[in-house]
Amino acid sequence: MAFPDDLLVPDEVVAHRFRPHLAIVLRSAMKAVIIIVVVGYLLDAMVQMTELWYFALMFVWFLCILSVAQTALLWLSTRYCLTDQRIIWRTGMIWRNTVEIPLFKLDHINVKEGLIGRIFHYGDMTLNSASFKGKIVWQSVPQVKEVRRQLTQLRQEDQRRRTIG
Repeated sequence: MAFPDDLLVPDEVVAHRFRPHLAIVLRSAMKAVIIIVVVGYLLDAMVQMTELWYFALMFVWFLCILSVAQTALLWLSTRYCLTDQRIIWRTGMIWRNTVEIPLFKLDHINVKEGLIGRIFHYGDMTLNSASFKGKIVWQSVPQVKEVRRQLTQLRQEDQRRRTIG
């Protein structure tokens, strides 16, 4: 079964499912390229490039590639879901971490968009919950304003359903 179908209770409806915006991987790749270029330039300017320095540059290159691969795996393994009763998110490929919070336990929803995020329609969403220690931060949420609007609407409908029933 696909996420989150294996977690749903009877009569629970999925309102929206998504993963982080691909910008999270692109940002990591841009940082890696900048680091490789700057380190290569500094090494070339500071010392005469010997085999040892080329090895050091290759090691920096390898670490940058590992960092981008780690970010890509995190992106691939992170899923978010909004249902009419709760929010669910799952991370991890080998060791999975799944967190579920009922909508009625959400206290605040904060959205932060930078300039690039506003251009490409993504941002970070911070959720506060009475049942969860600390803040919940979803990074690079695509269409973050729409997700916030939808989550607010789902919370209102859940509250209405709880007061009637």
